[in-house]
Amino acid sequence: MNEKEKFRQEKIDEAESHFEAENMNKYDELELKEKNLKINEFETEYVDPTDEEVKDIKDHPCVDQEEVEKRNPDEFSKKI
Repeated sequence: MNEKEKFRQEKIDEAESHFEAENMNKYDELELKEKNLKINEFETEYVDPTDEEVKDIKDHPCVDQEEVEKRNPDEFSKKI
């Protein structure tokens, strides 16, 4: 392999490794965002937008308390 081909191959390898590293970073960021979203599903408090008070999640009108009680955070963390 002459110098020109060697130099060209080094540039190609460098570009490939940079591309792969960039994709891995994007994947890691996405995975972290998903974990954060899942963790937030088990919040115990929320801020009421009408009066900006911190309230218990059990009192939120959209929360199905029966469904919340079925969830087991320990099993959920095993999936992550």
